[in-house]
Amino acid sequence: IGYVMNKINLKNFTFIIPVKIESEDRKNNAKIVLGLLHKILDTNIIIYEAGSNVVPSIFDIDNDGVEYIHQDLKEGDPFHRTKYLNIMLKKVKTRFTINYDLDVILELKTYKNLNLIMDESKSDLLFPYGLGNFQKMVDQSSHKDLIKADKNFYEVLDSNSTISNTFAGHCQVFKTASYIQGGMEDENFISYGPEDRERKLRFSQLGYTTLYIQGHYVYHLEHNRSKDSGASNAFFKHNCDLYNRMVSMSVYDYMDYIKLRQK
Repeated sequence: IGYVMNKINLKNFTFIIPVKIESEDRKNNAKIVLGLLHKILDTNIIIYEAGSNVVPSIFDIDNDGVEYIHQDLKEGDPFHRTKYLNIMLKKVKTRFTINYDLDVILELKTYKNLNLIMDESKSDLLFPYGLGNFQKMVDQSSHKDLIKADKNFYEVLDSNSTISNTFAGHCQVFKTASYIQGGMEDENFISYGPEDRERKLRFSQLGYTTLYIQGHYVYHLEHNRSKDSGASNAFFKHNCDLYNRMVSMSVYDYMDYIKLRQK
């Protein structure tokens, strides 16, 4: 990424990013997203890579503010995203935490205003995009152009994207204390499933302040999907059944459930 600008101060934030590189376009996603965050942000980043050990070769993990964790995966082991996120969350020392997918880019105005938005809104959980048609799906064919892009980076993003719906995925910004007090990640959700929806439901149920930023878009870099990021994974039915049970939970049921799974 050749995009150069004065770095945006997000020292009060830590990005926690779970990573699995199982295809060439996932590797390109890592180059694009991690490269951009490094170029434009003065922040803290924790990366948890499971399986391959690719990130160190494409991203300068020796930078101040960057921590890298690697875990081998045996053949057939699932990508246990929620577990990896909790491991990273326990290491966070900043006021805010961003649960950040490897295929996500926010608008420049969103990065620039995160401090102000979090302070003024007093949000416990912020979705840094609008609710509705505020997702820009970026075609895989543009990956190489994005890697080479200089100051026209966002122009390349926009010219290769189509508008789609968004709800609760991509990335979320938390007050770190609220993230922990609200139950962190539910590790009973394994691999791909509606853990994003459960997280939103839980924090709303428990009375935390949640907010969308209407008028802000999120870019989603399209990629091939392995069994770990699709409905073909072995845990998908289990995850959906678990979420469906949670939809009918009362606040007290949720609190009891959180206490039980944290033992």
